[in-house]
Amino acid sequence: MTEILNNIDTCLRMRQLSATTLLETLKMIKNKNVSEKYVKELWQTKLSAAPSIYEKGWYEPPPDGFAVLACDDANPTRLDFSSLREEYFYPQSDVFLSIDSVNFLYCSPVDRASNMIGDFGITLYGGNDQKIIDHIQKVFTITKSIADHAQIGMELREVYEFGLSLFDKYQVTNLDYSQTDGMNVNIGHTIPWTYDVMTAAENNIASTGNWDDIKNIISKKRKFISKDQDLKIPENIVFTIEPKLKSSRDPNIPSIDFHMIVVFRQGKKTVIHGFDDIFSQWDMNYLVKI
Repeated sequence: MTEILNNIDTCLRMRQLSATTLLETLKMIKNKNVSEKYVKELWQTKLSAAPSIYEKGWYEPPPDGFAVLACDDANPTRLDFSSLREEYFYPQSDVFLSIDSVNFLYCSPVDRASNMIGDFGITLYGGNDQKIIDHIQKVFTITKSIADHAQIGMELREVYEFGLSLFDKYQVTNLDYSQTDGMNVNIGHTIPWTYDVMTAAENNIASTGNWDDIKNIISKKRKFISKDQDLKIPENIVFTIEPKLKSSRDPNIPSIDFHMIVVFRQGKKTVIHGFDDIFSQWDMNYLVKI
């Protein structure tokens, strides 16, 4: 039990570190046109400076487990990805992020001591196109509503089904799927070892320090919030809620994605995103405190 609780706490610390370093990065680039690749490298440098974190993220590709994508009139489909593993969606040196582009930023840090992960993803838009703002608010509200709905004893597929009911109600389509899970459409996944401990075999793999092996056991250990997942939510667990939602009525609006996490720690539930300071920095007060 102590190991699981420590793993939950480690996950939350990494999430906070990801948010803090992203905020520092955004303060440096705001009101500048900078490339996706530049922002990725700057954020990665800041995050990996923490001695407790590996230099790369586990979700690789994209390169180094980081994604920075900017969608504008010149790149209208840049955010309409189903998986970040596709090469087209790697950070580019000739695509530029700005306050007026719709931007998606993601990292997947791994703790050196425990191999715990702390995935973090956020959409940023400081422009004034009201249709885009309305869709962003809608996606944020849907994502939080799904997270709020989850309760101890509920099967993960029930959380997924509730999400589907909201997608129908708000006329949005979920683009997200996992290439490592048979192209399974999902709205999130569990954080490994926040509800059980490493097996002896997993410990043996992790102890080798082989990066590819570590990434592989993390990837395969996840359980996806999908139509077939019957895992019942226990009193200790962390999982993500991260549907990638496209408007069913207006295909010109980019898909939007926010990674929230649901935490059950000794039966107490918390929904965490850590976005408010970032929203304020990026002129997104329309989302603060929703």
